[in-house]
Amino acid sequence: MGATSEYGRRPGSGGLFQTLAAGLDQAEREQTLKLIRQRLYADRAAAAAGQRERQVDVGTRTRARRRRDNPDEPKR
Repeated sequence: MGATSEYGRRPGSGGLFQTLAAGLDQAEREQTLKLIRQRLYADRAAAAAGQRERQVDVGTRTRARRRRDNPDEPKR
């Protein structure tokens, strides 16, 4: 049995999952919560084994281009 919070639940269980699934129909809610739990368990196991993957930026932002300033070249 793992550590529990002051409310008698395991940390990261229950309330947060329910909040994330609010507004979904029953089938979508069950599938979403299942995926979250699977990923959470896998992340915890990897962290315990010392192999936690790096967080990466997977958003839609584009990165700023890097340009070397050459004082002899006119700016565009």
